[in-house]
Amino acid sequence: MAISSVDLDRALTSASYAQQVLRSGNVSVEQKGQLVEKWGADNVNKWLSVDSTSYEIDDFDYKYAKEAGADSAKDSTGYDGGKTYGAVGDAALSAGAAVGGRLLGGQLVNAGAKLIGASKDIMQDTLSLGTKKGPVKLSDIATAILSSAVAAKYWLQKPNEDQVKAARQLMSNDLPEGFSTLEEAQEDLEEASAKVTELTEEADAKNEDANKKIQEQKAQFDYKKQQYQALKAKKEGGEELTPDEEDLLKRLAPEMEGMVSTISETGETVTSEVGALNDEIGEYEASYDESAEKIATVEGVTDFAEGFDENTRTMMYVEGAAQGVNMVSAGIAAVKLWAKATLSFGATTVFAAMASAAALASRKAMTQQLGWAKEMTSEIDLRREVQDEVSNKTDLYDEELDNYAGNVEIVENLEVEVPQDLEVPQNVAADTMPPAPKDEKPQNAPPANQPEDGDGEDDQKKKPEDQ
Repeated sequence: MAISSVDLDRALTSASYAQQVLRSGNVSVEQKGQLVEKWGADNVNKWLSVDSTSYEIDDFDYKYAKEAGADSAKDSTGYDGGKTYGAVGDAALSAGAAVGGRLLGGQLVNAGAKLIGASKDIMQDTLSLGTKKGPVKLSDIATAILSSAVAAKYWLQKPNEDQVKAARQLMSNDLPEGFSTLEEAQEDLEEASAKVTELTEEADAKNEDANKKIQEQKAQFDYKKQQYQALKAKKEGGEELTPDEEDLLKRLAPEMEGMVSTISETGETVTSEVGALNDEIGEYEASYDESAEKIATVEGVTDFAEGFDENTRTMMYVEGAAQGVNMVSAGIAAVKLWAKATLSFGATTVFAAMASAAALASRKAMTQQLGWAKEMTSEIDLRREVQDEVSNKTDLYDEELDNYAGNVEIVENLEVEVPQDLEVPQNVAADTMPPAPKDEKPQNAPPANQPEDGDGEDDQKKKPEDQ
């Protein structure tokens, strides 16, 4: 989870949260000192230098996701990203050079023939219509023919149309969807991080609770062992134990055995529970991979768009400028030709009309290209916004992956502290037998049921079996 402010109380009780706030960069020197005091310098340094590379998405999978995003954009826009723009614009600039007088004679014939796709002979004949002085003298007619060819070729090929259609689809569909996909990736990352943090804290709490219980059991075990050793020493020293002490001596060893069993069971139980939580944490690695794939998919879309949108916009400006030149040249030629047409009708009128139509067509083409360029600018701006978000989400992915790696390490390093000195004293039954009398009776002493002196009549009366 992205951390903007530090909850120090939580950081002092949760190792998982502590390692996250340390890497967030929002911890003050004083707070870091408190965390070092709580968790130890070794842990703090380890958390700050956590290595998450082993959990990163595979390069092949990331590349595949990017390619999938690009392919999806191609299918959505119906455009394969090919750079077919600009051909007409180049021709239009050539026409502008021709009508500006920089091409003469054979050069003018070649330029015109290339534009209209005719042979040089046909172009030569066309330029010679209405005069006996040849093409070099007929710049207005040449302008009419060449500008008409440029305008006609533009509307036949419609350069940059495929690209602007693709840009429209990107703006209305793919790029907005990219924002949504990135938001989903962020939500998935934050949800996974929150759950992993929760599981880590649960595992840490179970482990800590188990160690506390074991410590309590060990303290009681040590106390009972001291009692046992003290009573045993007293008895072995010849002192007589009270009935309560005898009873306690009999109970101490079994009670210690029960404590050893409880300690063992506590350790086994929490080890099993923490292991299960660790396995559950491991399952969330796939969530991080899925988020990375979503980010990569959007990156593929933006890479596809970037592959043509800026170049297309440039060529739209080029094409628009070329059509503008063509419009001006055709317009000037039209004015001159219409002036001549008023004096003499014939071929001049045809060329005047041709130049006028070319001027109007190129004006419309120029307006279209500049309008498309404006649309392309909007698409470029939106694409850059999405790219910024891709970068932000990639940073978030790296941050959350570090958190994940840190949590995994915390859980894997949890350890139940089972004491080693839990030996229960042996031969308890023998130790608890009552001590032998200090003074033994002589071997020739009479049986206890017979008198030593006299007739023993009174003594025999005390025996119920003799009455």
